[in-house]
Amino acid sequence: MQVLKHILDYWTAGGILLVPLAAVSFSIWFYFLRTRSALLAAAEIPSGFEHRILETADEDRLIPGAVKYAAGAARAGRDPRQAWQEYQDAAVRGLRKDVVVLAALTAAAPLIGLLGTVTGMIGTFRAVMQAHTVTGGAVADGISQALITTQFGLIIALPGVFGVARLHRLIRHLNFRFAVCRSHLLLALGNGGRS
Repeated sequence: MQVLKHILDYWTAGGILLVPLAAVSFSIWFYFLRTRSALLAAAEIPSGFEHRILETADEDRLIPGAVKYAAGAARAGRDPRQAWQEYQDAAVRGLRKDVVVLAALTAAAPLIGLLGTVTGMIGTFRAVMQAHTVTGGAVADGISQALITTQFGLIIALPGVFGVARLHRLIRHLNFRFAVCRSHLLLALGNGGRS
């Protein structure tokens, strides 16, 4: 019970800006976990898919969907490489949008913390100005609020920074998987994919 009271007192000392910081923190984790899950699912292909690429092209996954789209384009007389690239660009573009949102939220967290710092310092100077004497409690409250919001802003941003880096690695892995499967498809279509 004492720990809960200490946490509540710490939260209250941080001021009203801890509410938007909590929302940013929740959003960072939401976007990271959702995008990570989508990227892992997108890069997943059935075992041995590359060797039987044309037989499994109708599966309900991202890369097999690209195979189906490019093979259909080849049958229609279009360049399968171009069709593949169109499909891949559209798929990866959709996945990158969440990474951009995550990066923006990660950048916003320390800025909200900095706003709390400014607010706390203004409160400190206001208390000093109104009292005409330095009162330890008023100064300590303002400085405490300033430092707590800065601390929370930085703590919230750190997982976002590492999360964005991880998602960029997963996107590179997905693009590699696309490239491998594209090569196998063009070999299966013969003549490098030319109709």
